[in-house]
Amino acid sequence: MGSLQRTTGEHICGCTLIDENWAITAAHCIEKHYDNELQILFGSTSLENLSPYHLVVKVAMIFPHPKYTTTTEGYDITLLKLAKGVPFTDYIRPACLSLNQTQFQSGHRCFVSGWGFDGTGKLVTITLLVAVFFRRHIDGIR
Repeated sequence: MGSLQRTTGEHICGCTLIDENWAITAAHCIEKHYDNELQILFGSTSLENLSPYHLVVKVAMIFPHPKYTTTTEGYDITLLKLAKGVPFTDYIRPACLSLNQTQFQSGHRCFVSGWGFDGTGKLVTITLLVAVFFRRHIDGIR
């Protein structure tokens, strides 16, 4: 889990490392930003007291989904090309991505993580939150 930031260090959104050169985030997070003003903080669970194992990498290019618009729902995803490769450590690893045809059975353990904002746009969580939940089949919804 990374913190997508302005180069001033101000947190914008969470992002996910998917390999040593790429991360993903929501497209709405980069609407008002250019690639040369973005960086990503990896390897720290706090936005205030950085881990000694943290790494900051600049974003080289941004690639929002071509069908994303601010007026419609869906396609809210952006690829972030990193300016340099991220070395994997005990503190920085890419997300484990499933294959497109993977189906998770009821009771499968899943993890979610992130920082959060309240309804006014104020950052309310400076420490990374992680939750574990079990996928459950509910009324035909998967």
